[in-house]
Amino acid sequence: MKKRILVVEDNPRDVEILRKKLADQPYELICVADGKSAFDFLENEIPDLVILDIILPDIDGYEICRRIRKDKQFDQMPVLFHTRLEDIGEMVIGLEMGFADFTTKSCREEELKCRISGLLNTKKMMKQVVAFSVIDEETNVYTRTYFLHRLRDEFERSRCR
Repeated sequence: MKKRILVVEDNPRDVEILRKKLADQPYELICVADGKSAFDFLENEIPDLVILDIILPDIDGYEICRRIRKDKQFDQMPVLFHTRLEDIGEMVIGLEMGFADFTTKSCREEELKCRISGLLNTKKMMKQVVAFSVIDEETNVYTRTYFLHRLRDEFERSRCR
């Protein structure tokens, strides 16, 4: 099954280079050119990974990442910054916004593939850890801790109405 990757990149040439670098990988690239289009896509679907450029025409990549991180439904979705900027300060800002990894557009094909593969593997392991923490291995039902957490969430949700 192909992994779905949302690519937010406004430069068609850079999109084509990315497509060529990943052509032999089991990925489906969904490419959009700006932040608004990215959020329109994310309203309906949750990709396996987001690749973000920092410099975009409407909303910069930092702000897109910050908004993604604020939404609980995307808490396990990795974000890879893929940009021309090579300044360590840019990387630090991105880390503060919540990206999972950073690479430059001049990176080698092998490096890009390894970074994407690593992020997708980490996401898969995180899902397994979460599953093991909420489902009892022997009975295959939710744990008491999970039920208490859900009960607390539902109680809070009912109070907000």
